[in-house]
Amino acid sequence: MTGVQWACLMVYARNMPDGPQRRAVGLLCVRNKPARFTTAMITAGGLGLIVRGKLTAEGDALARTVLRREGLGMVAP
Repeated sequence: MTGVQWACLMVYARNMPDGPQRRAVGLLCVRNKPARFTTAMITAGGLGLIVRGKLTAEGDALARTVLRREGLGMVAP
């Protein structure tokens, strides 16, 4: 998982309701946290994937793609 993918997944998880699905996504984020996570968040924002702490349509699509690849495609915000 790239840093930008991680950043989108973090924002995705943050906007999910509490429950087992959010915990599963959160665990995935913890396991894949990049060394330069601040840079990853800034880069994702610069690419227009995250705006004011929310995912854009492109950021949401990227997060969902990562979730499907990781076997968590059933997760919905």
